[in-house]
Parts: sequence; C-alpha cells; structure tokens
Amino acid sequence: MNAQLPGVFADIAFNDNFVKSYMSMMAFGQFKHVKLDKHIRLQSREQQWCHICQAIRQHHAKRQGNIPYDGVIKGYHIRFNDSERLYIGIDELSDMLRDEIDIGKNEEK
Repeated sequence: MNAQLPGVFADIAFNDNFVKSYMSMMAFGQFKHVKLDKHIRLQSREQQWCHICQAIRQHHAKRQGNIPYDGVIKGYHIRFNDSERLYIGIDELSDMLRDEIDIGKNEEK
C-alpha cells in the first residue's frame, strides 16, 4: 500500500509572447495541476495507475486547446515519491489518449 499521494503535472509549452514571471507562473498553475482523489494514496500501484491514466485523459480533454498564449500540453510529470518519478511524453500521451492503454503495465516491461 502506498501512503503518499502521487503528484501529476502537465508539461506545457507557450508561444513566444508568454513572459515567464512569478505571477504568470502562479496564474498558469491551474492549467498544470491534475487533480487526483485523495483516497488514491491508499490503493495499490496498479489501481493508482488506472486512476492516474483516467485523470490525465480528463485533464487533457479539458485543457488542450484552452490554455492562454497558445499553451500546448507536451506531456505529464508523475511523482509517486522522492525516488519514483515518470514522464509521459507526447508520443506515449498520444497512444494513451488514442488507445487508452494502461501505461503502468508498459513501464513494468
């Protein structure tokens, strides 16, 4: 059982008119964070993967094309704990969104 809540954040690229500053990054935080149910931390890793995949699909469907400064989601950072991290890039993301594959099982290979 995993007692720590995983963190999932979108990797977003903006157009050239976007100026990075503390205030702009705070404002865009809402577009990056993928909300997970707090009870996910009590589930097995396989169940967590299922919920994370579903949350990423929902986040991508809601946010892609709706981010100011022509923001484009390039991938997702997933952090289970300090030593266990994963990045899902655009290729894996495209496959996941198209085929709804279970990325957790692919990473175990």
